[in-house]
Amino acid sequence: MSAGKLKLVYLTGYHACGKTELGNQLLRAIKAPIVETGAMVRADYTNRDFSFNNLDIADYVRKKEDEDPMYFTRLLKNRISKAITEVGKPIFVFVIGMRSLKNINDLKKIAPEWEHIIIWLNVKSREILRKRYNHKENKNLSQNEFSQLLIVDRSLGIEKLKIAADYIINNNEETTIDDLLQQGLAVLALPTQ
Repeated sequence: MSAGKLKLVYLTGYHACGKTELGNQLLRAIKAPIVETGAMVRADYTNRDFSFNNLDIADYVRKKEDEDPMYFTRLLKNRISKAITEVGKPIFVFVIGMRSLKNINDLKKIAPEWEHIIIWLNVKSREILRKRYNHKENKNLSQNEFSQLLIVDRSLGIEKLKIAADYIINNNEETTIDDLLQQGLAVLALPTQ
């Protein structure tokens, strides 16, 4: 990692793999801002122009990207810039929820002044993910229903993120929250706690 450059750390992986949990643990440990891409898009959708009122959020994003292929990337860069301003020159900014390597590559092009680090949170089995998702979201999705969520992730290119990851952190059934934090700190070359 380069000294002096802001480091954007993308915490990536499938639904319920532990991205938000790791982000929150790192936030507490090193006081770096978090940009949650889902919340960012939902906020943009909530503040949408009235001409988009007849669209659900997925159709809204597709329409915005049809009009401007860099819509998501610009929205993300603006949100990261705002987080940097709010905190005042952080070393790290954690970006949670990226599903597309294309968006990261686009952001690299328009923000070459930042270092981009991709961390993939790996979970051994789909069943562990499904159980965690159901618990986190207070749902009871069947294996088939959860598989549909994973298909959406794959359609966005999430498998390319796994291949491109700079680091992989394992988060399985036996992984504690402290283990997850220690792995995250080690990957970022920070002292473990």
